[in-house]
Amino acid sequence: MPVREFWGVLYLVAPLLVGAVLSGVAIRYDVLPRLKRPIDGGRRWRGRPLFGPNKTWRGVLTVSVGNILGIGLQSTVLHGVPALRAVELFDYGAVNGWLLGLLLGLLTAFAELPNSAFKRQSGIAAGGPGSGLSGAFFYVLDQVDVLPGFWLAYAVVMPVTPKLVLISFLILFLGHQAVTLIGYALGMRRTLR
Repeated sequence: MPVREFWGVLYLVAPLLVGAVLSGVAIRYDVLPRLKRPIDGGRRWRGRPLFGPNKTWRGVLTVSVGNILGIGLQSTVLHGVPALRAVELFDYGAVNGWLLGLLLGLLTAFAELPNSAFKRQSGIAAGGPGSGLSGAFFYVLDQVDVLPGFWLAYAVVMPVTPKLVLISFLILFLGHQAVTLIGYALGMRRTLR
């Protein structure tokens, strides 16, 4: 794996971390409690929740704001740092980072919904583990379900290649493990899953 592409994709992923941290803080300290409403509004399909109680409007907002701040910072401040410019996979200075951050935040937040709907319809409770082979499948999917929204957003400003998608899959899967451990240690997560 070429080093520049690895660091470039890691740099693309960085705003997701800002969004995840902001969302985690909002959950931990119950910030914006009025937005802690399920996106599905409690609707059910075939007698089961559509997305479940963990997919909330607060999550969409905090993830989006985190991504706006992340890419906004990359395009307005960090773009001037030569070492960071060397790993950029597109010209951050040539785009409106704030709008790209909004697009990334919204698309990644909503990219998680099909996975949630599929799990609810499969009888897996929100936040609950599956079992057996399906449990392993959903565990991996939970770590990377943002990827379609992630690459759809970045496709606006750069070419998307299978190699970049594979690198992003590995970074997100392994990075999610690290974020989960840190969140659990800080009391922001109730489980190590």
